[in-house]
Amino acid sequence: MTVLAALTVFACEASGIEDGPLLHPLFSDRMVLQRDRQTLIWGWSKPLSRVTAEFDGRKYHTRTGRDGRWRLRLPPKNAGEDFNITVTSAGEQETLHNVAAGEVWLCSGQSNMDWPVSRSSTANEDIAAAPNPHLRLYVVRRARSETPRAIMDYPRRWQISNPETVRQFSAACYHFGKELQSQLGVPVGLIQATQGGSPIRAWMREPLAEDTAPQKKGRKYFEPASLYNAMIHPLTPYALRGVVWYQGETDARASSKYESNLRQIIEDWRGAFDQKLHFQIVQIANFGPATAIATNSGWARIREAQRRVARKDDNAELVVTIDLGESENVHPANKADIGKRTAMSALATLYGQPASLSPTYKSHEITGGDVRISFDHLSGGLRLQNGASVNGFAWCPKNEKCRRVKASISSDDTVVVDVAADKFAGELRYGWANNPIVNLYDGSGLPVEPFSIRLP
Repeated sequence: MTVLAALTVFACEASGIEDGPLLHPLFSDRMVLQRDRQTLIWGWSKPLSRVTAEFDGRKYHTRTGRDGRWRLRLPPKNAGEDFNITVTSAGEQETLHNVAAGEVWLCSGQSNMDWPVSRSSTANEDIAAAPNPHLRLYVVRRARSETPRAIMDYPRRWQISNPETVRQFSAACYHFGKELQSQLGVPVGLIQATQGGSPIRAWMREPLAEDTAPQKKGRKYFEPASLYNAMIHPLTPYALRGVVWYQGETDARASSKYESNLRQIIEDWRGAFDQKLHFQIVQIANFGPATAIATNSGWARIREAQRRVARKDDNAELVVTIDLGESENVHPANKADIGKRTAMSALATLYGQPASLSPTYKSHEITGGDVRISFDHLSGGLRLQNGASVNGFAWCPKNEKCRRVKASISSDDTVVVDVAADKFAGELRYGWANNPIVNLYDGSGLPVEPFSIRLP
């Protein structure tokens, strides 16, 4: 039976191509379609020619535009595997084999997201256990461009998870997808688009006006939007469930704009993919000498920006990693726990699965010289990981230096902080340093998120 689809022609792009492949390179054997959602496929053929796509026993038709571009919208598909898609136009034909439908996630960011399985602390066991026909991987080659590209540089093809394909794949992304696939029992597709040392401005679709000032150029210089143009734009509007974003270390020296930039990048990508994408924001982990006193830390400010963005967005969640870093290594080798925590966050907030989240700040109340702080997302109540009292709180009066303050657990969900101040004008901070000494956890073994609250 033939089903006609409405004709949709790609809008012209500054860097568009007129004589592209019949199918965009993102569509290949072993690809994963986002289940339960309409899927767009697209490509190029002779101008004004008929295009037919056969999928799941039905045919869908459209025509190319005058520029040769075409796209078709395929109907939602339940989770499954071993589908074929055949596209025919102007004497050309291409068939995609072993197509799956499941959950599709894009993993992006800088070097900690780029860090491969082969260099992680669990590399040997991960590589040995890699074979999984239900976990599929796609890697976007690193590239930069001053203008949006229609196709990525030297495109690759989707691969099945095995010892060879996971070796150089993102460890954090791999463990996220592996855990997700295991818990959901459906195919999972992971797209990696990463670049070490990259600032957030390079991933933005349209950097904010105040964030486009020229910088000293060199090997690590990234033009605004250069990574978005070359590595993200070619993927749009591929159907995704969400994005795992692990980035921020490079921006720690200029952290004041990070909150607005992160909020903008989420809006940008949702618009570009034309979907209400869910974002899992991986907190930058602890690094450097362990510190008990609150410092003027750019890393802490990045974490606070990440927390604020996630808190104000119903489709974003912060993955707390404040205890998974290494004091002498900016690239913590334990990517397995980072990936698993990210998966637990997605399972709990997006998929309705029983999974634990890190405790988060809920509210506070001033009583005399004390501040009572209540927390959300607790499993088994608050606990001390070590020591006899809560570590990590500091009172930072306005125009004065921060000082450590005592705190204690008063109930399963409440901590009392002894600020001992005559008047409250400043910030009460928890875990505010590059590598803060903190020990407040819940019964599931997850750490309380670092945070800062203005008083009164």
